[in-house]
Amino acid sequence: MTLSITRKCFHCKEYIELDNDNFVYIKDKYYHFNCAIEKQLYKKRNKLSIEQLLDIQKQNKIELEYKLTKDKLFRWLQNIYNTVVIPKYFYIKMDEIFNGTYKGLSKGIPPEDLLDMWKRKQNELDRINNLNNKKGKCLIGSARIQYDLAVLLNKYDSYLKWKEQQKLLENEKQNIIEDINKQKINYNIINKSVEKNIDADTNINDLLDEVF
Repeated sequence: MTLSITRKCFHCKEYIELDNDNFVYIKDKYYHFNCAIEKQLYKKRNKLSIEQLLDIQKQNKIELEYKLTKDKLFRWLQNIYNTVVIPKYFYIKMDEIFNGTYKGLSKGIPPEDLLDMWKRKQNELDRINNLNNKKGKCLIGSARIQYDLAVLLNKYDSYLKWKEQQKLLENEKQNIIEDINKQKINYNIINKSVEKNIDADTNINDLLDEVF
């Protein structure tokens, strides 16, 4: 689900839908892209060219996508674990996981990877939770989230290997499709060739008839 986030354009004061509208974010201010161009026209110095604005816009989109994915992950966790409030320390911990500074991690885990892992492993996490409940270890809300997160962190290397295998399989599948397409018979060409051969045979027979 794409989240609709709005900000007010510093130039025209109209709202910008960050996930739909063409915008740039410059020095803590949001602008419609056309508004940013217009603003630069009136500046006497330190003007930005359209190429520079496009570069800024490209970086803005990367940062926005990152923020949207993080937000999507947290909303999904709130829904799955039926918790309205996620503790502030959890957000700090997750940022450390994303950038790779969390203890025990050799590299950062992008929010899109963690969200994908969580969804794929949810049945397994539920099974582990059921076993814990039978043992008298009942975890709910943020405590359950923390426990499941620890399980997933231990599985990240395996997940990366699985992703690489899927990539190789997809490339192999694509190569097979390309090979099949290359080997497809062009029946139009064959039919034209057959027609030419028939005409040639007919002409030869006519000549033979004339000789004999």
